Amino acid sequence: MTGENILRDLGGLDADLIAKAAPGEKIAKKPHKWIKWVAAAACFALMTGGVLILPGWREEAPLESTASDCSESSEISGPTEIPTWEEPRYTALEIADLFAVKDNLGTNQYQRIYVPDSKDLPLVAPGGEDYLGVYRYAQKGIPLDKNELSAFLDSVLPSLTDSLDITLPPYEIRERERYGGRERVYEYLEFGEHSRYSLNFEQSETHISVGLSDVRDKQGIVLDGEIIQADQRLTDEEILDSLQSVKNKLCRIFGVSFTKEKVVRRYSSDSKHGVVDLLVYFYNETGHPLERYGEILSDYILIRFDNFANYDGDIVSDGVLTVASVGYRKYRTPLAESYELIANAGLISLKEAEELLFNGYAFGGHYCPLCMDAQEEVSFEGYEFVGMEYYFGEEDDGSALVIPFYTFYKEIGTSQNGNKVYAKTYVSAMPLLGYDEYLESQKTDHRR
Repeated sequence: MTGENILRDLGGLDADLIAKAAPGEKIAKKPHKWIKWVAAAACFALMTGGVLILPGWREEAPLESTASDCSESSEISGPTEIPTWEEPRYTALEIADLFAVKDNLGTNQYQRIYVPDSKDLPLVAPGGEDYLGVYRYAQKGIPLDKNELSAFLDSVLPSLTDSLDITLPPYEIRERERYGGRERVYEYLEFGEHSRYSLNFEQSETHISVGLSDVRDKQGIVLDGEIIQADQRLTDEEILDSLQSVKNKLCRIFGVSFTKEKVVRRYSSDSKHGVVDLLVYFYNETGHPLERYGEILSDYILIRFDNFANYDGDIVSDGVLTVASVGYRKYRTPLAESYELIANAGLISLKEAEELLFNGYAFGGHYCPLCMDAQEEVSFEGYEFVGMEYYFGEEDDGSALVIPFYTFYKEIGTSQNGNKVYAKTYVSAMPLLGYDEYLESQKTDHRR
C-alpha cells in the first residue's frame, strides 16, 4: 500500500479545527517511507521470583470515559444497534489522561524502541478504513471454584510430572488476595525445594494459569528427554518448525489443540547477546477485529526464553537459548466476550494526523511520564514509518476504553550494542474536541 493510497482512502477532520490548535505551524513536505507489516506482539507474560505469572492483557493507565472454547469464534456482547460516531466524543485532555500525561508535562513525549533492523519494528499498516470500532473492555468472570481447579490439576499434573520425570509431593489449594486486595484467587504453589523446577497453578475469576520454570541450575526444561530450546539466529518460521515436537507435547499435557503460532523478539539498549526475550505463542484465532492489531483473545501456550543477565551466573547466548519458562492460560469465559463494541468511529486522515503530530499533539505511551518528560526533544517531522494500533486505558472499575491511534516512528540514534533506536509516539485516529485548549494547557512545557 502506498502513502498516496492511504491519504486517499482515509477519512477527514475539519481543517479549521487543526489550524486553530496551533496556527501558523509549518507542515513537513518531506516524503515518508512506507512498509507493510504483520501484526506485532501482544503483551507478554512476566517472570517474578522464578515463577511464571500470566497477567491480564494490557492493563494500562486510567481514563474516565462516557463510553472457552479457544477453537471457535465467540460473539461479542454489546448493544443491539452499534452507533456511528461522525463527530468527536472525547477531548484531547481526556485522551492525554489515557497516557498519564498531566497538565505539567510536555506534549511531544515518546517511548524508545530498540531493534537491530527496521523490519523488526512492531508495525501494523493503516488499512484504509473509513471507520474503526471503539471498545470497552471489562473482564467477565465467574466465582472462584476450588473443585474446578482441583479437577484441572488432576487432569494436568500426572502427564506433566511424567514428562518432566519428577515426583510431585502432596499439595494444597489455598485462597489469597492479589493486586492489593482487588482480586482473590485460588492457587497451588510448589517451589521445588528438592527439584530443579518451579510450578505455579492459579485460578482467578477470569482464567486458570499454569507456570513452569527451571529455577535451580537454569539448564532448561526437559520434556520426555527433549530440552526446550530455540536458536535466535533462525528465522521465525525455522524456530516454529524446531519447536513442533515440544508444542505437541505441551498440547497433549494441557489437553488443547492450537493452530496459530507466533514468535516475538524483544531487544534492549545494552544486551550484548541479541534478544533480551524470545516469546513463542501457540493459540487460536477467534475472528475478533482486534486480532489484526496483535491481540491474542483465545487460550494460549507461551514459551518464553530469557536471555538477559540480571544476576551473576545468569546464562545468556548469542545463539541457542535454553533458559525457558512455559505458561498456559485457560480462560474460564471466552476473552472476546469481554470486549464490548460501543461505537464505530470515523477516522481522521493520515495527513491530518501528521498536522497534529507536527503541531505538538502527540503522546509517547505507557511509561513513566516523569521519565519521558526528561527525555531529549525529538522532532517527528521527517518520520520514517507510521502504523496503527489500539490503546487501552484502564478505568477505576477495572474496565478500559480501547481506541485506535496512529503510531509514528522516528529513528533517533544507535544504542551501545548496535541496535537502532526509534522514538515512537501516538496521535488519536478519532477526531477529538479541544485541541486548542489542550495545547494552551501545555504552554509551560510545550517544546515547539
